[in-house]
Amino acid sequence: MLTHTAHEDFTKMKKAESYLNFLLEQYNTYSEAERNELHDLLGNLKEQRK
Repeated sequence: MLTHTAHEDFTKMKKAESYLNFLLEQYNTYSEAERNELHDLLGNLKEQRK
């Protein structure tokens, strides 16, 4: 039997939040050109998923 607790939700949320903070910190180190390139890549991926 699988059990699910609020503690597990909180743990997962904290891990996701930590990961997102890490990604944002990395993003903030990119130059404007690198940010634009990343934006374009993500836009292309979004279009491909439609």
